[in-house]
Amino acid sequence: MDRTPSFIVQYFGDYILLDRIAVGGMAEIFRAKQSGARGFEKIVVIKKILQHLGEDPEFVSMFEDEAKIAAQLNQANIVQIYELGEVNESLYIVMEYVEGKNLRDVIRALGAKNLQPSIPQSLFIISEILKGLDYAHRKTDSQGKPLEIVHRDMSPQNVIVSYEGEVKILDFGIAKASSKLSKTEVGVLKGKFSYMSPEQASGRLISQSTDLYAVGVMFHEMLTGHRLFRADTDMETLERVRQAVVPKPSEKNSNVPHELDQIVLKALQRDESKRFVNAGEFLGALTEFSFNHKMSYNSQGLSSFLKTLFASNIEKERQALQRSLKEKPLEDQSLAKNIKTHVAFKSPQLQSSVSQRLEKDDEITVFTQPGKPKSHRFFRFSIYVFLFISVLAYFWSLQSKKEYLESLAPETAREEAIPNPRIEDQDLSQNLKEDLKEDLKEDSKKESPKETSQDSASAAPTATKAATPKAKRKESALGEIFGNLTPPAIEAHSAKAEPRGEVKARAFIDLVAPLE
Repeated sequence: MDRTPSFIVQYFGDYILLDRIAVGGMAEIFRAKQSGARGFEKIVVIKKILQHLGEDPEFVSMFEDEAKIAAQLNQANIVQIYELGEVNESLYIVMEYVEGKNLRDVIRALGAKNLQPSIPQSLFIISEILKGLDYAHRKTDSQGKPLEIVHRDMSPQNVIVSYEGEVKILDFGIAKASSKLSKTEVGVLKGKFSYMSPEQASGRLISQSTDLYAVGVMFHEMLTGHRLFRADTDMETLERVRQAVVPKPSEKNSNVPHELDQIVLKALQRDESKRFVNAGEFLGALTEFSFNHKMSYNSQGLSSFLKTLFASNIEKERQALQRSLKEKPLEDQSLAKNIKTHVAFKSPQLQSSVSQRLEKDDEITVFTQPGKPKSHRFFRFSIYVFLFISVLAYFWSLQSKKEYLESLAPETAREEAIPNPRIEDQDLSQNLKEDLKEDLKEDSKKESPKETSQDSASAAPTATKAATPKAKRKESALGEIFGNLTPPAIEAHSAKAEPRGEVKARAFIDLVAPLE
């Protein structure tokens, strides 16, 4: 596909086309932005079918059927298809955006530096491709019936390697639809003949083995650094493919072990029955070889390799994307009013986001990862509800405690206001005793005659002696009476609704009267 130097940012249905990545015989490929509710934004790839192909009813029908099948393929090594639709009679599909290079560009970049992929790198990339094919070839429908999917166009152009070390297959099903066109455009399949199987090049019925043969061709070229069947013309290339004369990879690259030669040659057998039965068997052979020869490799190593190889390209591509995001899209008001959009299907990954256009002054933020699943949102909502209920319960407990303390306050106040009758009556008894002693002393003085002579001195002791027994009788009587004034008796007097002063006066009279 030919790259275009410039592009004007514009609306396309519910999407904004940011840049045109490539254009070829079948379609134009754009980098686009999808916007949704609550600031949802996602970078995607839109493949818009060329107008002359969209006019062919047979192609449109097959294209839709195959795209719907491809949308069911959810595997890490297959580029996801999100949506199939039509905008103003332009058929399009929305695919996953992968930041990286296709395998052809990787091989060309290495060739420009007189390099080629190492054996461990080649083993890792081919193994990842086979994982995707194995999943697609074994895919069944809802009733368990095999879909018998055949890619039909496995080639380095349809294998993308991300800068993070991911390997993904492009255009599942679309190649099958293009191979059944009622009208054949000159040059549409140009450049792909080199990866056809002999039966495909001869026009015979093909099976999933055709995809494995194409993978074998790519593997051979990665190990040797040379094209296997390419010739000066397409007819010569097809003839070489039909003959299927394949040299050993070790003839071009002496570092290739004999065991690996056998694996590659088995995948490229002209007789279909002598090849690997399925992608799983092919993958198993490569895994066993890698283990026996200790040629392990991973995505982290591939990522570091690609970021070094394409360091300048990565920076330029990201700067171009940021410029496109900041650029205001061209909006034709007349076109916007008459736009006609039909969505044939939308994958579950995008069902949750309702597409909507951004306002002109909106701030743009790019998220390349899918939104949070509903389970996460429900969990977060549950936490909020729990915290809210906890706060309400806390304040309710404080209010209940306050009301309980207020209900206890009047009883406490009454208890503090009631005096202790025992203490008060004890004080009263002591005062009465002291008053009675004083009275007894005054009485003894009045009864004694006042004499100044010696007789008076002798009479005074007699009077005192006479008065002493009377005073003792009064004190003993008071002691017995006050001793009988027990707390129950005091409480009985306090229970009556009489003033405390009247109770004290009557008690004094009752106590003193018997003594007089």
